Amino acid sequence: MSVRRLSFAIAGALALMLTAPASAQAPNGGGRYLHDMLKQPTYREAWTRMVGKLGPREAWLKADQLSGPGGPSTIVTVGGQTFERVDTCKRHDCGDNRFYALFSPDGSEALGVLIQPGNIRFFGQPSEAQQRALVGP
Repeated sequence: MSVRRLSFAIAGALALMLTAPASAQAPNGGGRYLHDMLKQPTYREAWTRMVGKLGPREAWLKADQLSGPGGPSTIVTVGGQTFERVDTCKRHDCGDNRFYALFSPDGSEALGVLIQPGNIRFFGQPSEAQQRALVGP
């Protein structure tokens, strides 16, 4: 085997080793995106219950109208309970319209916070500890 082929083989093996942990999901489904989670009926129903009736300014939060970017979910523990934390924002207006949500492990409960300039609005009646987890990093 030539040195060049060996270099490609080593590089390929390293790439596979390095990408395996990144593609593996965290416990309880971490690393997923909100738009994928909402394809599951349980998550979609919890989201819809959480946001309730929205005014025209917040219509972008309806499950069928979400189009803004968001990062992969992370797993957080609040008061001994595990949640999947996910975020999104209003398309083309992320700086002024961020939304963070916590989902129970089975997706049946959702809590959230909408952060806008001068306004923080919670959804789903989160406890103080859950509010800190929603607003925190």
